[in-house]
Amino acid sequence: MSAVSFLFIDFGPVTNNHFMGSFSILSILKFLPPNSQIILYTDKPELYSFFSDKIVFRELNDKILKDWRGPHDFMWRIKIKALMDSAAKDSGHLIYLDMDTFAQKELNSLVAQLDQGTYFMHLRESLLSQDKAKNKQLMWSQVKNKTFAGLLVDQNSAMWNAGLVALPENQKKQILEKTLKCNDEMCEQNVERWLIEQFSLSLALANTQKLKEGAEWFIHYWYGKDPMMVEINKFLATQFVSKANINHAIEKLKPEDWVHIGKAKAKQKSWKKFFRLK
Repeated sequence: MSAVSFLFIDFGPVTNNHFMGSFSILSILKFLPPNSQIILYTDKPELYSFFSDKIVFRELNDKILKDWRGPHDFMWRIKIKALMDSAAKDSGHLIYLDMDTFAQKELNSLVAQLDQGTYFMHLRESLLSQDKAKNKQLMWSQVKNKTFAGLLVDQNSAMWNAGLVALPENQKKQILEKTLKCNDEMCEQNVERWLIEQFSLSLALANTQKLKEGAEWFIHYWYGKDPMMVEINKFLATQFVSKANINHAIEKLKPEDWVHIGKAKAKQKSWKKFFRLK
């Protein structure tokens, strides 16, 4: 089985990200495939000292973050640049995860499909041309029938959720270079910025004709964070207060007990309410 690098990013003000990230990292450690490593790009490694002997830390500072935001000062370009940095430094397949995700089952079957050249993002959300969300309608009006980095946007172009991005080793650098070029060209043309990096990844990976959904392996609770955070805080507090070591915390984490929270609770918050409160 090929080597795999699991990638997380946490930068900026201290928020609940490090609690969510700690839970997500624990879930990956629960199912970590052979020959794998977990890499965290962060400007606050002290918040993750619990994992000091289990993960690889990569420093982020103001200089790096400014450079990675690029000439158009686009924050989420940092995500693409971190992926590119890892692709250049680390062997094997590359799997990026947002902090508000967790692994719900064994990952060897995912790695086996990466070995076959399959790409993954979390979910295929919608065709951009048919999505009723106002920001996506605006984006569609700006990009329809245009080409970015050689990638045509037409009525069949879909928006995929980028809470998971999984890239097979032999094509990861080329795909990310195309993604970055697409992202930067959209920024140059003042396309609605809200989901540019996600749509750039969607276009580049879909162009391979080998892109699949990865929700079988991961829960992404991005619009149901509040209820999840209550339970995550309880779990982590119990581990820390009891001074459990990391192996004990991994053992106590039972992803099957969390799946119904990550799925059911997310449905309680409407899209409109989420974006109003964000």
